[in-house]
Amino acid sequence: ILNQVQDDSSHVVSLDIIISINNSQINVTILYIYSMQDLKKRYKKIFKDNNVDCLDNSIDFSFSEDDIMTTGGDIQHDSGLLLGYYQPKIVDQYFKRYRIPKIFKTLGIKDEIKTHLDLNDPYLHKFTIYTGENLDDKKIVEIFFRKRSLSIPSTSNNNKRADTLYIDWLLMQNPYKEFRSMKPSLPGQKHPGLRIGDHILEILFNVAKRIKCDGLANSPNYLHTAVLFSKELMFIDPAMQAVSDATKGFLLRRYSLSTVAWASVHGAIIFNETNEIFKWVSSPMILPLSTKMKHYFNSRWYKKQYREAKDKFRVRIDLDKLQKKMSEPATNTF
Repeated sequence: ILNQVQDDSSHVVSLDIIISINNSQINVTILYIYSMQDLKKRYKKIFKDNNVDCLDNSIDFSFSEDDIMTTGGDIQHDSGLLLGYYQPKIVDQYFKRYRIPKIFKTLGIKDEIKTHLDLNDPYLHKFTIYTGENLDDKKIVEIFFRKRSLSIPSTSNNNKRADTLYIDWLLMQNPYKEFRSMKPSLPGQKHPGLRIGDHILEILFNVAKRIKCDGLANSPNYLHTAVLFSKELMFIDPAMQAVSDATKGFLLRRYSLSTVAWASVHGAIIFNETNEIFKWVSSPMILPLSTKMKHYFNSRWYKKQYREAKDKFRVRIDLDKLQKKMSEPATNTF
């Protein structure tokens, strides 16, 4: 064992090991990430202990009619504040206090870690973690987020609305590593992932909770990202939740995540009864925080719609079609 790094703040243990077999050496890095329960407790404590100087205490955290809202539900942020509430210096404070660069070192990223916070757009804020001289050199994490009001179906004539912390774009990648045959790329990936999605989700969850949103929301562009998000988030549309659960309960028991992901984008997932191609449609998911949203997902209406949709979702993967598509030039990258 050449090096062992245990970082209590990140819940990551990294072991750098050299294995020698017949004079041949193999370098291996083993990462052990603590349980989600431990992670949740840790980040709950982090946000509870957060320095109140990083907040604008004159701001009312709740949404109101005075907020400027577009027809699409976007809510304008107060100028100069992250998401309308946080002082920008909170980013630097978190980096220093919780030793974020050390987390990335355990993942093999040794270069200097830099951050960039863009608050120029009054509706959409952008945060980037990168290395190199320029912002676009080697991006590690990139998040576009905003406050957005989403429509929630109702059994009554009037739709309800949920005020959310909405994630427009989330990139987590390690530009210092290459894909391996045992773990190939997924649609949308240029570099291997960081395996810190649970950390990012817990941070965003606590931010949404702090600014009193009804939930943390995102609209996945791909089926496989929906499956990964479904550990914590649920689709507002019960039919889409049925698709996600059926994918996990049926397809992923028979095929790898990579196979299912590429089959989805190449039109190789086929409905059994009609032989029609299953086409993925992006739809909002939400991690419920408010009582209103929790009641919605537990409602009889939602559960009934969910059961009916799941019973109809009977699909298979056309492996011949998938293999043909994957063998075509420039079709296995997006």
